[in-house]
Amino acid sequence: MAAALWFYMTPQSPKPSMHEIMTGYFTPNSADTTAGIKGQFGSTINVINGGLECGTSARTAWKKKAVNRGKYFKKFLDDMGLDETLETDLGCTGENDFPSGGAASVKSFIKESSSTNKCEFTNDQTGYSLFDPDDYKRCVCDHWGSPKGESECPQA
Repeated sequence: MAAALWFYMTPQSPKPSMHEIMTGYFTPNSADTTAGIKGQFGSTINVINGGLECGTSARTAWKKKAVNRGKYFKKFLDDMGLDETLETDLGCTGENDFPSGGAASVKSFIKESSSTNKCEFTNDQTGYSLFDPDDYKRCVCDHWGSPKGESECPQA
């Protein structure tokens, strides 16, 4: 359950989190709209399985899974007494992968800099994340320690 909640809440550049999509916080920019990204329920399918279920390159069997996700979502809304007719984008057949220049494309990981005694932000997944407030300091301490000693880089 914790892993599912993490996946739902955490953006993975260039993809937004599903939570950002479902709450309307994610607004597609021009690069996203060029890729067919609409920023509605269908885009959450794109976050989950991208090119497997979405876009023109998706295989027919996988496209059916995306269609079924939309049907399940509508049924869920109906069961909850919510108006499912307001949902207009339940699939992702017209959506390609989230583009690197899209609204959710953010350097969200931290890595050791090759030229300075600092850490820098990157798109590549590392063990240090922008979303953990202590990770920049942890990156610096792990690679260079602290000139002030152990008090600034305590070890757990």
